[in-house]
Amino acid sequence: MFLNRRLQRGVFVVIILALFYLAGCADALINAEEAGVSEAEQAWADQSAGKLRHAHLMDRATEHTEAGKAEGLLGRIRLVIGFRDGTVSANRIASRYRIASRYEYETVFPGMAGDVSLLSLADVLARMATDPDIRWVEPDIDLSLIGNILNTVKGIRNLGPLGLLLTQEIPWGVEHIGGRESSTRAGDHRGSVDVDLYVLDTGASHPDLDVDECLQFSDLGPRPCGLLGVLDLDHHGTEVAGTAAARDNRFGLVGVAPGARIHAFKVLNNLGVGELSAMIAVVELITERKLAHPSNPIVVNMSLGADVGTTAYNGLDEAIRSSIEAGVVYVLAAGNEGVDASTVTPAHVAEAITVGAYDAGEAFSWFSNHGPVVDILAPGEDVEVLYRLNTITWTSGTSVAAPHVAGAAALLLARRPRMTPAQVRETLVSHGRPGITAGPAGTTDVSVYVGDF
Repeated sequence: MFLNRRLQRGVFVVIILALFYLAGCADALINAEEAGVSEAEQAWADQSAGKLRHAHLMDRATEHTEAGKAEGLLGRIRLVIGFRDGTVSANRIASRYRIASRYEYETVFPGMAGDVSLLSLADVLARMATDPDIRWVEPDIDLSLIGNILNTVKGIRNLGPLGLLLTQEIPWGVEHIGGRESSTRAGDHRGSVDVDLYVLDTGASHPDLDVDECLQFSDLGPRPCGLLGVLDLDHHGTEVAGTAAARDNRFGLVGVAPGARIHAFKVLNNLGVGELSAMIAVVELITERKLAHPSNPIVVNMSLGADVGTTAYNGLDEAIRSSIEAGVVYVLAAGNEGVDASTVTPAHVAEAITVGAYDAGEAFSWFSNHGPVVDILAPGEDVEVLYRLNTITWTSGTSVAAPHVAGAAALLLARRPRMTPAQVRETLVSHGRPGITAGPAGTTDVSVYVGDF
């Protein structure tokens, strides 16, 4: 069903203004007269320019409601809002602008996330432009698995009903980065790593993993994973968790940091998509846990993201930076688009550890994002990973490179739990081994190495 022409014009005017005027590029891209925009509309656009961030992503934040609902066919648009300070309440802002509140933030930054009718967007932004309680507002976009296509399985090997009980394999990636020589000596069937590893992904489920908790997130708050969450239908989170921390127990595969406690936080649905606002809420929860128990080391792996076309930070980037300041170590996949990772969120967070990929011949992976924001490299092509109960498979992507480094960080923190995130990153880089070939100019050639940990 199509909108009538008048409603269409209203939608497109709002989107055009959001995409162009509010980004401060009106004179270069379009003028009000050509777009048929009134002086009043131009006024609110100009007023809002200083507070609306990432306006070029506004079209990614539109929610279309079902036919017959009160908002009609125009749907709603999701927003993340930063407050001036912690004295401003989300309830007050939600009431002031008739925002359907979804998340409230206090620890990583004061703010909230919610959605408004697309028809009222112009008025809301215009009023926010002069509201001293509002520091910034931005679209709440979707993030997804890093390189979803490249992370589809290449093949599946069934080990039989008892195969995994009788056979343990060391993936080439774990062996290549010194897993046999690390403090746990991957493959000797002894030892485990006493560190909490948070895997923000599609969940994680496998008997070869020490899954301490599985939580899924929505605007109703965190809750235990249901059956589908526990099963991890996409398998991506299980692959990531296993690469980092599969047990050294004569069973299946062994990870870089065997037996590290997995906190499987299901921030992506079974299609591999999740909202930026929900991920901020997850980062906030992890940060609160760290602040409550500052002596407990925490490593977070995020093999997800989106190319947002800008180096400027969004709310998730700011939340991760705040969490790192609180002492949490973040390991981020660089992405698989073969582009400079400086425009990829959250990979471009400078304080995190961003990971690119290479193959078994130590050549930089053709698909791996690159550039100065990539801190270190790890195995990322045709890597053996956990799949279903009695099967393993092979996958490629920076999403499987990242957990090699997350496991390395866990090994390091198990021995030196008081290290800061900056010290962890510096140690991983300084103890890495250079020599990865064929990387783009300006990109590190250093591979992670855990033989010294």
